[in-house]
Amino acid sequence: MNSMPEPAADGSGLVSMRTIGAAFRRHRRILVACVVVGTLVGGAVHLVVPRRVSASEDLYLAQPPGTDTAVEVANDQSLLQTWAVADGAVRALHLDMTPTNFLKTYRSKAVSTAVVSLTLSAPTAQDAVTREEVLARTFLAFRAARYSQQVDAEVANLRVQATTLQREIAQLSASVPTSSTNGASAGRIARALNRESSDTSALASVDSQMQQAQLGLRALVGGSEILDPAVATIPSPARVWAEDALAGLAGGLGLGLLGVLVAASLSDGLLWRDDVAAVLDAPVGASVGTSASRFLGRRAARARRRRTGV
Repeated sequence: MNSMPEPAADGSGLVSMRTIGAAFRRHRRILVACVVVGTLVGGAVHLVVPRRVSASEDLYLAQPPGTDTAVEVANDQSLLQTWAVADGAVRALHLDMTPTNFLKTYRSKAVSTAVVSLTLSAPTAQDAVTREEVLARTFLAFRAARYSQQVDAEVANLRVQATTLQREIAQLSASVPTSSTNGASAGRIARALNRESSDTSALASVDSQMQQAQLGLRALVGGSEILDPAVATIPSPARVWAEDALAGLAGGLGLGLLGVLVAASLSDGLLWRDDVAAVLDAPVGASVGTSASRFLGRRAARARRRRTGV
């Protein structure tokens, strides 16, 4: 006996769109049931897993003078997301949570080149507000400490330069004669005095830079602050239920459609004339549907009754 021919080599396969459509129609009750169950389960999720509450506040961050403020505010956002800042907030709040997990509960957004919006989520509104405020204060303190370290290093370097200049000025003052009576030429005296004057000007510039650095640090730290206190955003119960129910509806429908598609793909039955023609690799002239079969069956039954006289 010849084996059944393989499907056409065009890659169309046995599962046609008509077959899939018929499968959806046959299993429409299952699809409806999946949608209903998914909607009910999704709508009840918030009763089992409470929706987290968010709190937000704005921070005004003064930037160092003479810098690119867009770059600086981006650096501030990166600093907010560091492990050190999260660890400081966790320690201050005495949370039973790792800094890595705490980092996942908040995010920042640059509103302008000087304002950053900070948003944090927590199980309750009070927790969200408290954690938000502590995180903001921890960040501002950490940021101030970082800038203080930079300014301290800069000032320390300037002090070394100032000490060197002061030593040179003292040496020049002691070595320059008051007159040319000791055999010193007028040119030598003039060069020494010029060098002393140059070092004195350089020392004044170094002192000015130290003062500017310290004043800039005070302005940066004192000018950075929390603009508005943290405010919790509590979503309405109706909105929470609607969002969860919609997500459950989409999930239930997706699972139902996937199940029907898998069942249609794995089915060995040939439901349509096109499917049979693809398997036989030959045209099928006609097919007898369900209604025609019932009609022929009723005619055969009447013929039998007439022959038997029943």
